[in-house]
Amino acid sequence: MSLDQALNEVINMLGQSNSYLRESRSERYRGNLAGRQAIATFLSGRNNLGYNERVWILARPTGQGVLYMAFIAPEGEFRQYESTFTSMVRSLDINERYRR
Repeated sequence: MSLDQALNEVINMLGQSNSYLRESRSERYRGNLAGRQAIATFLSGRNNLGYNERVWILARPTGQGVLYMAFIAPEGEFRQYESTFTSMVRSLDINERYRR
């Protein structure tokens, strides 16, 4: 499964219970996460309570599948949390040597 397919799969799963979330295709980008190629995107939409949400989703292959990370905040407050989310992503360390 490609990273694009993996990301599409998690977006579809999120959409089953959060049908208001939409991805803007121009938001998808590639980068590195814990030393490996990764893909990320943003979803947004108005939830059932009437609040706009923004979701940052990242996907990265591991030795045993795909690691997903999702960060969610109110749309109007996302920038306030963005540096914390980014610090969490940068602090991720995956030991690829451990396998069962």
